[in-house]
Amino acid sequence: MVAPVGFDRFSDALRAGVEIYQALKSILRSGGHNLNVGDEGGFAPTLPSNRDAIEAAGYRPGEQVHIALDVAASELWTQRLGDSVQLVGDDLLVTNIGRLQRGIDDRAGNAILLKPNQIGTLSETAAALDMARDAGWTAVMSHRSGETEDTTIADLAVAWNVGQIKTGAPARSERVAKYNRLLRIEAELGNAARYSGKEVYGRLGSR
Repeated sequence: MVAPVGFDRFSDALRAGVEIYQALKSILRSGGHNLNVGDEGGFAPTLPSNRDAIEAAGYRPGEQVHIALDVAASELWTQRLGDSVQLVGDDLLVTNIGRLQRGIDDRAGNAILLKPNQIGTLSETAAALDMARDAGWTAVMSHRSGETEDTTIADLAVAWNVGQIKTGAPARSERVAKYNRLLRIEAELGNAARYSGKEVYGRLGSR
């Protein structure tokens, strides 16, 4: 996943994400790869480097744009990583405060993926966010597979100052709808709008 964190405004970060997505599509096309996308609009190619599309779009990997991985991390890593990377609990925590408390106690991560329609209510989602923040964790607002064009999570991400959102590639209307809503919110807020960018990672290394 592309994480365009090195920008001052959401609109600039989104532009970078879209241009990198289109650059990747061009690289795949020129290499004779299949351009089919998954449920969340993303490609899944085997390429020699994950930097090529970022650089082809004119951005600096590791500075303006980071790479995020959505993996079964417990199957890959058993040593401590939480002081140097953001480890986000998804299926481990399922936006549930009971499971989150256990994750906090076991130091199983340092961030939670928030899925309001996974836990079922906004009040339970807010409780999970509050618990995570009290523990010094960060949070990522997230879509679900089989998503609709409803844009509520975009509003929640801003209203709750979550700082991060995971809502798929800039393709397919149900994904793009969230990005369009965030653009409108930024325009409505004007000079009061703030894009968190790298600030959300500020606590890493200090725990």
